[in-house]
Amino acid sequence: PETKLILEMKKHGNKQIETEVCKMIVDMCRKMGVMEQMEFISFSYHACKEFVRLAPKNCVVFVSSSLWTPCDADVAKNEGFGGLSYNLNVFMNRPEIIDNCNKYGIASTLWMVEHEEVVDWAAKHNVTYISTDFPDKMKAYIETKWSAKDNNKSKK
Repeated sequence: PETKLILEMKKHGNKQIETEVCKMIVDMCRKMGVMEQMEFISFSYHACKEFVRLAPKNCVVFVSSSLWTPCDADVAKNEGFGGLSYNLNVFMNRPEIIDNCNKYGIASTLWMVEHEEVVDWAAKHNVTYISTDFPDKMKAYIETKWSAKDNNKSKK
C-alpha cells in the first residue's frame, strides 16, 4: 500500500477511445483497491483531462517531448494536473517551464536520466523528480553526492 503506482496511458486514435480507456483504467484501479496509490500520466492532453475528471483526488501528469507543447505550468495547474514531465531537450531549451512549475506548485519530472551530469543539471535547475532506467545507479550517485556535501558542511 505504501508503493506509488504510476500508470502511463498511451495515446489512442481519437478522444472518444481515450475517454473510454480512461474510464476502464479508473474502474479497474477502483476494483483492485489501488486508487490511493495511483498516479496517472499520459502524452495525451485529453487523457490527462479525463483522468482529472474521473479521479480528481489522484495526481495526473502530462508528458511531452515537444518544445512547443500546448501545456505550460499555469495551464496544467488550471486543468488540475499535478505535474508536467518533459525530456531533457525540452527542459534545457525552455527552463522557464521548470520555474513556472515551481511557481504554480506543481511537480516537474525530467526523463530519461541516464547520466550523472543530467542529475546535477536537474538539481541545479530545481527539477522535482527524475525518471531513469537506472534507478540503483542514480540513487547511489545522489546518496554519495549528498553525503559528500553534508560531510563538507560539517567540517566547516
